[in-house]
Amino acid sequence: YDYLISDLRFVQHLPHRKLLVADEAHNIEKILMRQLETSFSPSVVFKETDFMLKESVNIVDWIEQVAEVADRYKKRIKTVESERTKKRMEEKYHKFVTLHTLLEDNPANWVFIKDQSSKGVYYTFKPIMVSEYSRLIFSIAEHVLLMTGTVLKQDIFARDLGINDFSYIEI
Repeated sequence: YDYLISDLRFVQHLPHRKLLVADEAHNIEKILMRQLETSFSPSVVFKETDFMLKESVNIVDWIEQVAEVADRYKKRIKTVESERTKKRMEEKYHKFVTLHTLLEDNPANWVFIKDQSSKGVYYTFKPIMVSEYSRLIFSIAEHVLLMTGTVLKQDIFARDLGINDFSYIEI
């Protein structure tokens, strides 16, 4: 799933197909959650962009700040001579552009977490529900066959993945 999601989000090399068969489908929600989660160190952001983030638990407060960080990384890319550093700055720029889009599209679906570790402070943004993002996986095929042996309630499983029209077969 990680490869599929990464390809669909960033590269889009995989062709559209008639059928997508997904085994161990009970993992889709967890993997989508992990793929969409974004973490960063505010001190690294400051060091690289000269922008001091203002901590807030309100996601709406973050939308403008995340856009500003993305803009500063974009400007910084133009001044960097090292190809390695430039590539790292481009990755961070795209990370913040993506985060900005996700937060702006549905701020109520995101939470902010501040973590303190031996390496310092990290800010993490996580989606609450992945149902609106699962279409990313399902859009690659006309039909999707999800297989799993660990779904307790198929209607809740379908709802959590944003699936409205489905058939369930128990074997």
